[in-house]
Amino acid sequence: MKNGISYSSIVKLIRSKTDAKLIFVTTTYVPDYEAGRYKEDVIKYNEIAKRIMEANNVRINDMYEKSMWIHKAFGKDTTDVHYLPEGYKELGLQISDFLLHELDIRTHARINQQGQNQI
Repeated sequence: MKNGISYSSIVKLIRSKTDAKLIFVTTTYVPDYEAGRYKEDVIKYNEIAKRIMEANNVRINDMYEKSMWIHKAFGKDTTDVHYLPEGYKELGLQISDFLLHELDIRTHARINQQGQNQI
């Protein structure tokens, strides 16, 4: 909790304003030698956030493990959390695949192509 605001209260606020499907994305991998950031903190943060999201029936896209192998293949350096362009592309593909599946966009896109419905 920061500044008196918790994840649970944020979820409740969003749900009071919309019927949108909520999806939480975990924090990505932090290399061992990143200055000022610690892998252990990210792991703890993600675990706490996932427990809260599960308790509030929010879908979770756990990018931590996926981003670990992406960073090892396409990270700028073992001292940098950032990625090469190929790494950002792979992260984007992982997230978009998750969203396509969760939101069933392929079905909506087929209906839209037939002119029967709009997304």
